[in-house]
Amino acid sequence: MPNHNVNKFYAADKKYDVALGKVSGAVKRVLERAFGRVRVRGEISHPRYSASGHLFFMLRDEDTTLDGVCWRDDVGKLGITLEEGMGVICTGQITTYPRSSKYQLVVEGVTTGTSNAGNVGIGTTSSQ
Repeated sequence: MPNHNVNKFYAADKKYDVALGKVSGAVKRVLERAFGRVRVRGEISHPRYSASGHLFFMLRDEDTTLDGVCWRDDVGKLGITLEEGMGVICTGQITTYPRSSKYQLVVEGVTTGTSNAGNVGIGTTSSQ
């Protein structure tokens, strides 16, 4: 993985502090550059369509969960309603939610597929 100037935040030998917002922003940039757009296979858990039109859910396998969000403008483009236990392949971008120091998948597309809980995969897509 290329160095994205993460070392500039290593301050053990420096006499200044780094603002939390700057660290969160740097983590977000590094993560987004490292992964770009991805296709992630898993099973839908706890889908929740909010009053504002956004969709929140978890993508899971037998060992791991990944928070997923689909913004209001993209929910209608999905063409399907996500349901508990549905096996899917989500296309989108890994990013962070800096307010709570969590990473998530911002979903732009979903296709149905067998969950294969032991075979959850991640791969980068060619268009970034």
